[in-house]
Amino acid sequence: NDSSLFTGVEFTDPKYIAMIQPMKPGFIRFPGGTESMAFDWQAGHVNQSWINELAPNVSAFVLSDLNLAQKMTQAKGGACFTGTTGGSCYSNYADLVNTLGASALVDFNGWTDTHPGSAANMVAAAKAAGLNVVEWELSNEPYMFPTLFPTASSYAASQFPYAEDIF
Repeated sequence: NDSSLFTGVEFTDPKYIAMIQPMKPGFIRFPGGTESMAFDWQAGHVNQSWINELAPNVSAFVLSDLNLAQKMTQAKGGACFTGTTGGSCYSNYADLVNTLGASALVDFNGWTDTHPGSAANMVAAAKAAGLNVVEWELSNEPYMFPTLFPTASSYAASQFPYAEDIF
């Protein structure tokens, strides 16, 4: 996971890059796990109304993580997917991945992102940025939230429209 949604670290920070480069990561995951549940990749921010929508169905720990990520993305001007998406970000994930020569693992927000065509737009943005996406995750760890996805069938049915746009 890239930690940019929980910290003030920027994707272009030379100290951050120097720390990661020796590990020669095969891929870097964006936007990460829990915080992806309310992440609006087109805005580059964790969306407060989406957090509110999830709140009755998640633990206090998950809610705390989401709120921290929301505050951090607002404070730093966003966590952008590419140089042409999401607010007025200083740096973006695509540049980090390309600088490191890594592949991308993208965790699409199938929990709360209801923007029409959002998944297809994210795929197009990834291609335009030259990202080698080796995996698209549809909703981080859905098995952890049985009130939202009580069965495998309910998960599959809710994620199918996104999968059609991605694959």
